[in-house]
Amino acid sequence: MPLHIVMDVRRIRDFGIGTYIRNLLRQLTRMDADTPYSVVCRPEDCDSVAALGANVRAVSETAGNYSI
Repeated sequence: MPLHIVMDVRRIRDFGIGTYIRNLLRQLTRMDADTPYSVVCRPEDCDSVAALGANVRAVSETAGNYSI
């Protein structure tokens, strides 16, 4: 069974944790173009997240932080 990674990046615009999330996601998608990534993000971040690679699928979510 192939690996599928899901990441909650709804706080991607924050300082601290947001900086960590941005750098982690950017590096993971650069290093691995084969593994599918589903990235849970705010609707306004979907385009920039999906632009990280063909293997990245942005999933829009409006629930509050730490709610999923």
